[in-house]
Amino acid sequence: METRLLKYFVAVAEELHFGRAAQRLHMSQPPLSQQIRLLEEQLGTPLLHRTSRKVCLTREGEALLEDARDILARLDAAARRVQAMAQGEEGWLRVGFMGYALMTGYPQAIRAFRQRYPKVRLDLWEYSTAHQLRMIASDELDVGLISCLRGVPMQLESLFFKREPFMLCLPEGHPLAERESVPLEMLDGEPLVLFPRKAHILLHDALMESFRAVGVVPDVVQSVARIETGKALVAAGLGCSIHPASVGNVRRPGVVYRPLVGELPRPELRVVWKKSGEGAALLHFLQEVRRFRDAEESV
Repeated sequence: METRLLKYFVAVAEELHFGRAAQRLHMSQPPLSQQIRLLEEQLGTPLLHRTSRKVCLTREGEALLEDARDILARLDAAARRVQAMAQGEEGWLRVGFMGYALMTGYPQAIRAFRQRYPKVRLDLWEYSTAHQLRMIASDELDVGLISCLRGVPMQLESLFFKREPFMLCLPEGHPLAERESVPLEMLDGEPLVLFPRKAHILLHDALMESFRAVGVVPDVVQSVARIETGKALVAAGLGCSIHPASVGNVRRPGVVYRPLVGELPRPELRVVWKKSGEGAALLHFLQEVRRFRDAEESV
């Protein structure tokens, strides 16, 4: 049964007049009559009672009309949905980010995208840089926001989002909190709460190299993957921690922030995606990200 025949049948069944149905379909009446008979032959039963004075539906015709309307409506909806997806107005986008990205302009970009494209489903996942890269490579994420020091893997495209210095997070009342800034060498002997190496190998190693360059042997008393957990441990007096400056935008009782001075790595936040994965919804998302990135340092 062809969709075309269903369209012809619905027109005749609704008009109950072959002439008017033919006009509605922009065709002549004889070919329309032939097509309806073809449909009846395919189904093996009359769908219409025809007399010289009127046309009416058989019981089988009434049943087919209900189903035919539903089938055609669903086909039309499917076509509209595919077209909307091709234009990036509907679909599904899996978005990754590092925890502290929520303290930058990234949430505003996500909100702006949701408002502009409400029919695109957004799945948001908080992962480390290493985990996001693995998931993008295996097509489990469409786009991610990562921290990087030396560029991104060759198979990925990237968009600069933000570059910022490190800050020292201290327990309230700590002697170093009395200073306006803290030289890196003053952390010698201070207990530290740091992110684990596996979360960002290059950044961790670069930070350790900065310590070695000034003769500091870091006393890492606890490794934590989540920044909020690290801040809570600092507030409890377990030690100091080192975070990107954006983390200080969200205050927590019991902790203070001071600029950390020294030859420290200065990683970039970059939005990354597969070179082959630039669907329309992703391109719209990147357009919103560009509006909220660090314009002064964008490259």
